[in-house]
Amino acid sequence: MRRIDPGAALGALGVGLLFTALFLPGPPPKSDDTTAHLVQVLVDERTTLLVGTWIAGVGGAMFLWFIGTLHTFLQSGDDGREATAATAGGIAAVALLWCGLSMTSALALGKADAGNAVLVRAATDLGNILIELSKFGLAVLVVAACVVTRRARTLPRRATDLGLVATVLLVAAALPPFLADHGFWQFGGPAEVGGGVPAAMWVMWLSVHLVMRGRDGDSTLEAGVQARAT
Repeated sequence: MRRIDPGAALGALGVGLLFTALFLPGPPPKSDDTTAHLVQVLVDERTTLLVGTWIAGVGGAMFLWFIGTLHTFLQSGDDGREATAATAGGIAAVALLWCGLSMTSALALGKADAGNAVLVRAATDLGNILIELSKFGLAVLVVAACVVTRRARTLPRRATDLGLVATVLLVAAALPPFLADHGFWQFGGPAEVGGGVPAAMWVMWLSVHLVMRGRDGDSTLEAGVQARAT
């Protein structure tokens, strides 16, 4: 039996834990939430927010390890640039997401009920912006992976089509929150939250797909070697 690269499975696990960290305290903060409401959430969910940050740390570390496996899968003689772009995008996505979550956790750790309203509002908004910017790193990862696998035919064409569509939705849904102060399009609104789901699900699918390739005898390492040889 072939040995499955555990790094391939860490993509799905990492994304799952990052989603858990994002939504564990409840709905994400919205642009039109009052400062009093934000402070109350920080006080009521203090432990949950801090534990969620630890979960995000574990999930992000898993995802970074998966990126190493993905880089090997994508890299070939002509595709080194795209493989590097995918790696850089994944690293940027995790780093920005960690920074965004840390803003809220820092407020909770410092007992926000004793702080000033301006600081709470500013830190919450900055956290939202950093998390939103992480989507662009994820977009680079997905597009680069789709370009390489489409050219090398190492993924089904329909899968790469879906990945590109998911990226368009991801990037398009990231603009309205910067323009809307309330309603459907604001930070924390349905469009902003839902816009990132297809791309995240695609990465989880890719992770599972690489695991299945390894189980069937076509490891990610062998795929990378074969691609460099063709």
